[in-house]
Amino acid sequence: MFRILLVDDEENSLNMLENQLSIVHDILIVGKFTDPLLALSFVEKEQIDLAFLDIDMPVLDGLQLAEKLLQINEHIQIVFVTAYSIYAVKAFELYALDYLLKPVQHQRLTKTLERLSSKKLKSQSSNQLSIKCFGSFDVYLNENKMKTINWKTYKAKELFAYLAMHKDTAFDSDHLINILWPNDNEEKSKINLYTCISFLRKTFKNEGFNHVIHKSKRGYMFNHDCVFYDLDEFNQIVDSVREVTATTIPKIERMIKLYSGHFLEREGYLWAQNLQESIRRKFQRLLRETKEFYVKCGEFEKAILYLEPLIQFDPDNEQNYLDMMKLFVTTGKRVEAIKVFQEYRQYLNKEFSIEPSEEITYLYNQLIDDT
Repeated sequence: MFRILLVDDEENSLNMLENQLSIVHDILIVGKFTDPLLALSFVEKEQIDLAFLDIDMPVLDGLQLAEKLLQINEHIQIVFVTAYSIYAVKAFELYALDYLLKPVQHQRLTKTLERLSSKKLKSQSSNQLSIKCFGSFDVYLNENKMKTINWKTYKAKELFAYLAMHKDTAFDSDHLINILWPNDNEEKSKINLYTCISFLRKTFKNEGFNHVIHKSKRGYMFNHDCVFYDLDEFNQIVDSVREVTATTIPKIERMIKLYSGHFLEREGYLWAQNLQESIRRKFQRLLRETKEFYVKCGEFEKAILYLEPLIQFDPDNEQNYLDMMKLFVTTGKRVEAIKVFQEYRQYLNKEFSIEPSEEITYLYNQLIDDT
């Protein structure tokens, strides 16, 4: 998805362009300004892929604004929008992606976005990071996942993980030190931070990934468009499945495949705990809804299949075991229901030295008496 900035001192023109872009998929208008100075301040804080800039503006014209934007982030693509063709040569001297004349035609706008997509695909084909966040944190240097980063230190890995998980946000040195070295003295913490930053920049540059760690006035930011995140794909699935139906089941199956463990579970990062819990709840919610979908359809065997990962990733939740026992009873598999209880009781005894509740124990005793 492309993050887009719009700047035009004429509000009507700004709104018209916004309306045309609003019907285009895979874009997100993150900023819209009539004041170029406010737009400049905004870009210092936010990650932008593409900027549509009017040229003829007071105080700071579009050409000057483009130069300043590129100083902040050289990867921003620029499209100039103006009523005057006399600016075209100067515009392309700034390596603009495109140049649109007002009033902007939808067909012409579509070609501009296609050009941006093509440029991004070419970049991705030659250079792509793949970041795995479920279970452990792993960074692969190509789409075949044949080569990974060898981290110099545990903290260098954690620093990169923190920046990558907050990829649209810049953090100053004090913030990063407080997250990663809260108990070290100031001088030692700064040395640790700059050593890690230097290692990350050098390591990724040697692999052909320039400017992965970008420094702006606001601080350090993860800055690479050609990245695949398993977390991004997971969130896209969760956000797109508004209701469990036969057509959304393949997406949910893909979600289960992605969820190879809790978010950053093996790393033990304290800053990741709240996000880990939020992601876990989303995962469990969709699994429960899918289980209920199959129960309503009378497909109890399939409902059981969706209870299995619920138990695997949330073994403390007794309701999951109880639901599975009832489904096994419904399908005539009483022996399997008994095994579910026994495994649950064994888990509780081993982990907490406690017994299951009266409700699930009552069901178990009934099954034993009937056998």
